[in-house]
Amino acid sequence: MSTFISRIEDCIARGGFVTLAGGAEASKLPLFDEANELYARFSLSEARQWCEANGCRLPTVDELRELHDESLWIAPVTLPTAAMVTAAGLPLTTDSINRFRNTNMASKQWATIHDNTVDKELEDAGYDGTQPVANCGKCWTQEGALFGWRNSDGSYIQNPYYGHGDHHHDYATTTYVARDVVPDDDTDPGETLAGRDLGEAVLELATEDLDAGVHEDLGPNDGVRIREYLKPFSLPPPQNWCSVAVAAWLREACERYGMEQPIEGSPGAQATMAQMRAAGLWVEPRDITDSDLTPGAIIVWKRPPASWTGHIGVIESHEDGTITTIEGNAGPMADRVVRNERRLDDPLLLGVGRLDDFEGPPVHDLEFDMDDDCMCEPIHEGSDPLEYDADHLFARWLGLDKLELPEEDGAPAEWVANSTGLDISSWQRPDKMHWDEIDSAHAFVICRATYGIKSDSAFSAHVEAIEATSLILGAYHFVRTSQPWDAQIEAYCSRLDEADYGDDDIMPALDLERNEPYDPWQPSKLLAYAANMAEVLTARFGGCLLYISPSDAAELGQPELLRQHPIWVAHYGVSEPRWPADNPWTIWQSSGSHQGPEATGPLDLNYARSLPRCE
Repeated sequence: MSTFISRIEDCIARGGFVTLAGGAEASKLPLFDEANELYARFSLSEARQWCEANGCRLPTVDELRELHDESLWIAPVTLPTAAMVTAAGLPLTTDSINRFRNTNMASKQWATIHDNTVDKELEDAGYDGTQPVANCGKCWTQEGALFGWRNSDGSYIQNPYYGHGDHHHDYATTTYVARDVVPDDDTDPGETLAGRDLGEAVLELATEDLDAGVHEDLGPNDGVRIREYLKPFSLPPPQNWCSVAVAAWLREACERYGMEQPIEGSPGAQATMAQMRAAGLWVEPRDITDSDLTPGAIIVWKRPPASWTGHIGVIESHEDGTITTIEGNAGPMADRVVRNERRLDDPLLLGVGRLDDFEGPPVHDLEFDMDDDCMCEPIHEGSDPLEYDADHLFARWLGLDKLELPEEDGAPAEWVANSTGLDISSWQRPDKMHWDEIDSAHAFVICRATYGIKSDSAFSAHVEAIEATSLILGAYHFVRTSQPWDAQIEAYCSRLDEADYGDDDIMPALDLERNEPYDPWQPSKLLAYAANMAEVLTARFGGCLLYISPSDAAELGQPELLRQHPIWVAHYGVSEPRWPADNPWTIWQSSGSHQGPEATGPLDLNYARSLPRCE
């Protein structure tokens, strides 16, 4: 496997800094690679280049000892695990483990496994997004050493060592940074607006979060910075967060420059709009002129199909009817702070709130008329507003405002847009699944029916449990090249028939993946098997899904078969799966280690652009 190295320009000090006893500041977490959503993997010289470009330096050994002594402790993550070695078909001997590690440890795959495990350790340790953390990985020191891990009692598993060479890379080599703080002189009492208006100050805060790559780094609608947005409203994650982001930018801009807030802000976009209207700062769409589209102005849109939902952002600039905005809870996956372009003639535009020259009393003197227009948008799970049902809770968990509505004639909708779901097998014991939690959080579950010619022992129990919920049922077959394809498809269809599988269910899926050492990797044979089985399933059920990873698809040569059927793509550790744009994926398996109240143990998490049904 190729060595994974982060690009210097893609990396940020995401977790902020903590002040050490000597007066210097050290990063609470290692540098973060935004492009790959992993901790940065640098050599010593690359780490120094990043520091030089960003006004920092590497911490000394003594500073790292102090940082680790005062930090939240998590167990060090070392690879490979015994299960990984066994799955690779290797003996559990020192020699085979070392060869396995040396072959793989510099790869992105191992970095992803390591960082996902670190995230789980952080969660288990009660990490709240504010503490400095020890043991995220080995890290570089100013002296040129690699600083190792420590035990929970404070003793060091691995003291700093120098025999690594400059270009040392492995899955656990990360980079903390430090910076020296220059004391303020007595002539500067602090920052002032210095000619800025409030709107420009709000835009400054929004731009900082954009440049910092704020996103859902702790799960759907949850993240370190997102929790800071939610805290003033006493809201626990996960929550829809576009409006609390704007409220945070406004609040922090006023704190930074000593101004009083014109409004409090709200977790609801239209509630924020109502506050702006009550404060005399709101401009209706029909009245907007170029002079109203000032930097930092708050802008709100309605989201179809329900009039009570909304989205919110701040204006960066405008030209010829096009408005450039900065928005939270946005982007292709609605999971980050992004820069967008909007049209002034958008029929969903609800108006603009000016912050460049507001007049009126400070916020604590204002009395808002909390009428229906203000209060009809749901704020959190404890309220009971209009249409705030299980579907809406599920949509909010996704970062959406509402799921697609069913067809008017009472027939089931062909698909549920942008929903999440799980896929499970006998590895997820039925008695360990919490079906009420799954039903409230997800739209669908796809169950393994067969593995080669063998039935999945939990399939019947899983189907029975799903039928007692509102979940949409799916099924998949794991294709094995060491067994006859016709015997496998016969076993698969037999299990589907026993489950009365068909109308309203998701098209059955074929799982096409490596299964070494149990099945030799034979791409041409796997492709032939898949084509034959897909033909049978299409005749029986109107079509089938094909589950595959981008790397396996590449080895198969991106055959025409993958364009003839809906794709269920498996790609972990990325913000969007790598898949040909001219052949869009249908379902994306984004994680194999989802942890939540749905079950005891990890789960596979999926996003669905659509859910094609049997015909």
